[in-house]
Amino acid sequence: DPAQLALMARTEQYSPYTMYGANLRAVLEHSEGASTELTLGYIKRIPEFEWAEKISKNGTFEDWEYTAGLAHARNLGENNTLRVGVQWNQWVCPDGKRFYTGREMDVHTFSGFVIDEHRFGALTLDGGFRYTRAYYNKHTHTSFNIAGQNLKSYAVENEWADPTMTATLGAKYTLNETAELYAHLAFGTVDAPPGAATENGEVLEREARLMTDLGVKFERPGIGMLKVGGFWTIRDNASILIKDVLNADKDNIDIYTVGDVRQYGLEIEARSAKLWDKVEFFAAATFMNSIRNMDGDWANYMEIPDQIVTAGIYGEFGPLDVNLFGKYVSRFENLRFAQDKQYHDLGDFTDLNLTIGYRFGNEQQTRVYVALENLFDDEYSTVVGYPDYGFQASVGLRHTF
Repeated sequence: DPAQLALMARTEQYSPYTMYGANLRAVLEHSEGASTELTLGYIKRIPEFEWAEKISKNGTFEDWEYTAGLAHARNLGENNTLRVGVQWNQWVCPDGKRFYTGREMDVHTFSGFVIDEHRFGALTLDGGFRYTRAYYNKHTHTSFNIAGQNLKSYAVENEWADPTMTATLGAKYTLNETAELYAHLAFGTVDAPPGAATENGEVLEREARLMTDLGVKFERPGIGMLKVGGFWTIRDNASILIKDVLNADKDNIDIYTVGDVRQYGLEIEARSAKLWDKVEFFAAATFMNSIRNMDGDWANYMEIPDQIVTAGIYGEFGPLDVNLFGKYVSRFENLRFAQDKQYHDLGDFTDLNLTIGYRFGNEQQTRVYVALENLFDDEYSTVVGYPDYGFQASVGLRHTF
């Protein structure tokens, strides 16, 4: 096993891990062409962490989130629809988490969006803009050096973060009753991962990202749907994970660098019509090439697989539903958590899963289900030193109010 020796000798767990929450959604229809939607949410997590070799790290690090959103849609004309909305999220973590234990976190995130769609006969155009900004009521920024030791840490109170903005453009052209062309473009900025560290403690630059796709979609009643398209992604100043180190407290710190990434490829999606009004087949595949530039030279981005294929069958037989689906991920490489700091082959596996559910009640609001994962009990890893658990079985209950 090529995993870090320190990780192989570690015994840790979250036991118990308690989580509960609630969501409320209400829709007010003002008229046939106007409606307003209100969403409210709350979730609380209470993980009790135990680390057998380092008892001082044990504790309960609870956190909770509040969310609220308001969205309004209105037809400005027979062929035009406008959507506007605002969203708010508050994350509170009074005792901190992991590297930030003992440092209170209270972060508000605000965002607003506007989307307009207009239909010109066979041509439909849409455009949108989203603005997001965080407010640090209480927050702690920390960075680490190559040895994993704390390099600098400073508290932030009552401070606004720089905003992130994303714009989107889309087009759809109907060729006939069964075929249409489509194209999308999205560009904007993306923040570095939370807690991301560099070798020398520098602040990671914000990523500039542009994504575009172009393709054709065929759909015919009684037969099904097929969509084929190509895509291209440009990422400048992307945060690229290059290694993982242990700090003085034996915690794992992800070390990032900044580089440019290019990805292009082909996406295929297919879904059959329901056979006998009960069963449908579905499949999706992505074939892509990923390259990155960190030191002035372009090279293969070996950490990303170049083939991902999923397929399955779904059936409903009265109150009984059955979903059999599988996924294939091609080979890729990674050195994260590797003891020898060398790249190791990962991926190249097929994962088959089965879920069976049964709904009951006056309006079938209650569903019990059995989920069987990795039916082949295949041995594979997506991260060095962390093999899949193999075959797993679980049962669950879901009730909708």
